[in-house]
Amino acid sequence: MTWRAERDDVIVATVDVPPEQPEVFLRIDTVGAVRASWAQRWGQVARKQFDYIPCGCEVHAERRFGPLVVPSRVTVGWWFGTSRYRPFFRAEILTLGPQESSNTSASGGSSADGA
Repeated sequence: MTWRAERDDVIVATVDVPPEQPEVFLRIDTVGAVRASWAQRWGQVARKQFDYIPCGCEVHAERRFGPLVVPSRVTVGWWFGTSRYRPFFRAEILTLGPQESSNTSASGGSSADGA
């Protein structure tokens, strides 16, 4: 992954996923908080064929959970940044906690020890 500054308020992450190199754009405010994110996403929304469509989210609020500050209220939609943009998903993060280790199997044993 590489990063670059597109403007004072937009940073871009480029991910090497051969054969493609998708770019994810982040609009930030003056203190570095994420205010929006968007990328070209493969889809077939209001089209006859699949193609890349701008998809993105607006960050309306952020919240502190212990040492972490995360976007806590977002809306997401196809055709982001265009007159066709209509959010299809809204979310608000109310709590945040640690996730169980991915080394735990469904039976409760550790996948590292074969249990």
